[in-house]
Parts: sequence; C-alpha cells; structure tokens
Amino acid sequence: GSAADTAGNASPISGSFTYEPPACTTRFVDINGAAVDMYSDPVYSAALCQYDSLSPNTTYYLQVEHPSMDLNSQGTGRNELKLTDLGGNAVNFGDGSAAVTFTQQTGGPPYIYRAAFQTPAAADAYSLEVKLEDGSGAAEMRVRGYSVMMVGTGAYLKTYSDAGYSVMTDSFGAADTVYIEMYSPGLIDSTPDIAQSKVDVADFLNNKVSMTFNSVSRVAPSTYRMEFTLQGTAGDKALRIDLKDSGGTRIARPGLLINIQ
Repeated sequence: GSAADTAGNASPISGSFTYEPPACTTRFVDINGAAVDMYSDPVYSAALCQYDSLSPNTTYYLQVEHPSMDLNSQGTGRNELKLTDLGGNAVNFGDGSAAVTFTQQTGGPPYIYRAAFQTPAAADAYSLEVKLEDGSGAAEMRVRGYSVMMVGTGAYLKTYSDAGYSVMTDSFGAADTVYIEMYSPGLIDSTPDIAQSKVDVADFLNNKVSMTFNSVSRVAPSTYRMEFTLQGTAGDKALRIDLKDSGGTRIARPGLLINIQ
C-alpha cells in the first residue's frame, strides 16, 4: 500500500495485520447467580469456549455452580448430563452411557457440581444438557445447549452479530438481533417455515420466553440461517431452537448458550 500527504507526495508502506476474532465466553453466569463452564483437564484449570473444537473419544469436564442449591442437604436428588445432536436426538457418550451423573464437591456455598464425560467417536456438532434437581423437585436447575463441536464433518452451530453472518460472537445486548447459522450432514435437507418455527430463551431455572424468528432460510444443503430479536431478556442465557418445515416436520432442535448483557 502507500500513504500520501496533502500535497500528493506518496510513499510505499508495508506491514502485517493480525485479525483478532471476538473473544468467546468460557463461563456463562445466569441472572440467578448460577454458572456453567467446561474444561479440558481433570483439575478444572483449562477453561474452554463453547465453540472450541473437541476431539472424539476424549474426556472433558463440566462444572456447574449454584449460589444456594445444596442438593446433598435436600436428600437424594436427580442429576444428569445428557448429549443431543443438532436434530435434538439423544446421543450416547463415547463410553456408551446415555447420561452422566454429577458429583457435588465438598464445602459451599456456592455449591459446585462436576461431571466428566467422553465425547462420541462420530464427529458432529452436539449440545450438552444439564439437569440438577432435588428429590422433591422443589429445587431445579437446567442448562440447555452448551455447544460441543467436533472436527470431521464440518458440522457447526454459530451465532453472529450481523446480517452478513461475518462477525461471530456469543455476547449480545438485551435488544440485539441474534443471527444463527448451523450445518450438519445429519440434518434434514428441507425448506424451513417461519410460521412453524420458534426459539425459546430461558434462564438456568428453566423460566422460558418463546419468540418468533424474523426470518429463516436454507442457504445450502442442510445449512440453515435464522434471526430473531431479543426482547427484554437480559440475564437469560440458553436458546432452544425449534426449526420446522411447512408440513410441521422438525428439521433441527439444537440448543446453545449466549451471553446477554
């Protein structure tokens, strides 16, 4: 390139430029004070982004923190971690188990729950779903949609801040428009219908608000784009997408987390 002064005298310039992608969120903190994050090591020190690519048949570690929910003091509880694909279908973990149990750490508050899980052998984009509940069901926490990406098929589930789908981010303002794109070879290749489709925005106590999409489209085989505008949902973190065609056939039902400020 070149630079010129006001008299038109130009001189060549050179240099290198580094593109810095937007920082992803590693720790999602709900408005109620609950938090969730994932790690690559058993001592829970190397935090991961939800968009980080994971390896197949590898153990990873999820931690859930709650300021007041002490399940051990409330009797025998139900707690589990499950895995789903982008179609919303249950998928077994790499060791063949359908669900993984959380272990409550000593001490608290806050109360810490941890679970180790093994990724499947089949590369794809998946979502982790957390459920913590006491024996009576009076105290419950659900985290839907911690996204797990595995290299191999090119499958992905991403959120963007712009209509050109060029600026990837997972942080939004309470009235922003969220742009979502997803692909998996396992998804139905169909034409989505906006009237049949919706998105739920939920906090970690499973309080949900259903919203309609501004637009939905199929942009390539088994590749879909959709957008919706957040409406007064600051503090909510989990999205549950239900994408259907005009006949009511479900195309996809993924979950993901976003940071709403």
